[in-house]
Amino acid sequence: MPEFFTHSPVGDHNPYEPAATARMPLDPHDTDTITVGVTTTGPADRVAIEWDGTGGTGTVEMVRHDDAWSASIGPFPDSVAYRFRGRETDGDEHHSPWIPLPVVSWSDERRARLEIAGSSLRVSTDEPIAPVGQVPVPGLSAQVGTTDGSPTHLRLTWELRDDEALFGTGERYDTLDQRGEHRDVRVYEQYKGQGSRTYFPVPWICSNRGYGIRFADSERLRFDLGATEPNVATVSAPVTDLTATCYSGSLAELVQAYAADIGLPPVLPPWVFGPWMSGNEWDRQATVDDVVDRTVAEGIPATVLVIEAWSDEATFYVFNDAAYEPRDPAAPWTADGLRHSGRWPDPKAMIDRLHDHDIRVVLWQIPVLKDLDGHPQHDADVAHASTSDFCVTTDDGADYRNRGWWFPESRIIDFTNPDARAWWMGKRRYLVSEYGIDGFKTDGGEHLWGGDVILADGSTGDVAANEYPNHYLRTYHELLDDESDEQLLTFSRAGFAGSQRYPAHWAGDEDSTWEAFRASITAGLTSAMSAISFWAWDLGGFSGPLPSAELYRRSTQAAAFAPIMQYHSEHNEHREPLADRTPWNVADHTGDPHVLEDYRFHANLRMALIPYLYSTGVDASTTGIPMMRPMALVDERLTETGDQYMLGDSLCVAPVTEPGADGRSVVLPDGDWHDFWTGEPVPSGTSSVDAPPSRIPVFVRDAGIVPMSFTDDVRLGAPAGLPSEHARHVVMIVPSSGARSLVDPVTRSEYRIEVTSSPSELRIRGRDLPRVITLWVRDGGSSTLVDVGPGDVDVDIPRTDTP
Repeated sequence: MPEFFTHSPVGDHNPYEPAATARMPLDPHDTDTITVGVTTTGPADRVAIEWDGTGGTGTVEMVRHDDAWSASIGPFPDSVAYRFRGRETDGDEHHSPWIPLPVVSWSDERRARLEIAGSSLRVSTDEPIAPVGQVPVPGLSAQVGTTDGSPTHLRLTWELRDDEALFGTGERYDTLDQRGEHRDVRVYEQYKGQGSRTYFPVPWICSNRGYGIRFADSERLRFDLGATEPNVATVSAPVTDLTATCYSGSLAELVQAYAADIGLPPVLPPWVFGPWMSGNEWDRQATVDDVVDRTVAEGIPATVLVIEAWSDEATFYVFNDAAYEPRDPAAPWTADGLRHSGRWPDPKAMIDRLHDHDIRVVLWQIPVLKDLDGHPQHDADVAHASTSDFCVTTDDGADYRNRGWWFPESRIIDFTNPDARAWWMGKRRYLVSEYGIDGFKTDGGEHLWGGDVILADGSTGDVAANEYPNHYLRTYHELLDDESDEQLLTFSRAGFAGSQRYPAHWAGDEDSTWEAFRASITAGLTSAMSAISFWAWDLGGFSGPLPSAELYRRSTQAAAFAPIMQYHSEHNEHREPLADRTPWNVADHTGDPHVLEDYRFHANLRMALIPYLYSTGVDASTTGIPMMRPMALVDERLTETGDQYMLGDSLCVAPVTEPGADGRSVVLPDGDWHDFWTGEPVPSGTSSVDAPPSRIPVFVRDAGIVPMSFTDDVRLGAPAGLPSEHARHVVMIVPSSGARSLVDPVTRSEYRIEVTSSPSELRIRGRDLPRVITLWVRDGGSSTLVDVGPGDVDVDIPRTDTP
């Protein structure tokens, strides 16, 4: 007779959402409440859960949810056993066997060994000793966590000051200041509404009190940052040996030190910083051609086009509808013998045409072997990969099959196996070397669920899940580096500590709502505090109903002043209204022509700003200071300005993220400030500023010194192509004193501009100017253009429009 109760503690291994028959958390701590679920093989009138342990016994009636029952039990001070009891409808009583429930217990009496050597910190379960040396973390202590009397966990505890703010833990969507939050470090795909979950966690925390901690372990760390006790922070890890690096300094110095330790990103080419366009329904060459034709006809610049729905969705390395004879699955792929037709009749000609328009091409990827039968090449590839041990496995030696909702049951390629990397990329190299694509959108990377997962390098469970994005992204970057003298890029959603070395990243899937817009800005700023510099989100949202005209306009304005500007949309089966977030589709759907006008203006402005963005990107790649900087990085008193930020040294951006707003409050640190749009002076401190529907509040600091590029007409919003030796290289300056070192995107050489302001004139010194540049002095209502250079120059410009 089958068991009456069905209960599997691990369920489907989802780390956040338990199955109906699972428990969560699987291995709780002594402060955790545990959710337990069960189903019955027949109808039941009632089900209860009872437990027995050293702390006592108890019983709780469970609550019915459709065909399942659930209850919350605990916290328990130590491990217990539990079982289910219930009465079958009009039948017998039943009970399950006892099921062990391990609980991690913490006690002040179980102190951990804390060893300090310079900035290095090691915590272990060895016999405690008096710490030698000092770290900048106030009141730091360490404890051992035990399970059934054996040491299994370590925890660090430190003191928080009342006015202390905490930053880090990776890309987060709900708050910039992590004080008062529970955070855990686990790569996870949360489709929309991410909240505290994230695709890109990092084991890193820093404080405006002058300290930061980088944990070297890849385990699923749990942070309690004053959530349980307001003035106590803890981090716990399921290890018996924990290593960390401690830093001291300002927030900016902490982020830079952390970035330097985990690895700086490469310098990205100028085209990365122009407007990007993408749509998940662009599934044929004719559609791509139409989008490009419309973009050109509308006078809207673009420098990158991402094509997601290009492949056959079986191999993920051949354009859809291509005909060919099945090939040796072990051999690298080439374009020879491919007969293109149908939806993609000539991909190479399409890519060449896009390049003729100065548009680079990025193709979508996913690191899976799909659960699919009946495709000869795919079937051969799967058989070869499986027998060659190219796939992630489980502890029983079988191929791991994806337990998530996206591409369920797919095999996952194991990028820790060098032979698997060579085989996988051998199928894709021709897309770069023969077709000339410029990068890959490396989607996914969050598919590993379960403690039974094993990678070829020996990592298991949550460690394997967290480290997987680094192996995935590194593999693609190595191919791109091999095939091009120019830095190409990946565009990735998942990441972990070290993924910052492999730009760029975007914030994942979100609805077209104001709430999601605000969450995306927060995601960008939390990313920056974790040294993720080259970052984007889907302006106007990705999913659900099309955005309103106001939302699209406001998010366009913010994206124009983000590290990367792009629109993208979810697949909608080509139903009306089309899901495309192209500005003309949103304008047509909403009936608001300002959508198209605003997008054109800001896309042109974005192109003009490429020299500034490129130079700022070089700073990020050489110093670690992010492009998009929360105000706390500029002034540590400004920890509560959660949606305002600096873009580089010179521009302060204050997005409008509330519907119906025609103004907002801004906080400008000490210094000289001018309105970016008018050149008029603006006082530092807190003030309310106007924000008409077509303009985002943006301010330039000190002398501004914003390098720009124009085709001819020097005017904000005027047409501008990619920077070139034929374009007009312009440096915008406002009447104040300041200096900036810049990098020219054409010659890639460094030069310097210094400005000294007096009531009667601006004295401008240029050093090592790589070519002729135009100084654009915007002094209140006046505008002056002066050509200077190359080499060293000194020029005095009278101030004729001053009071």
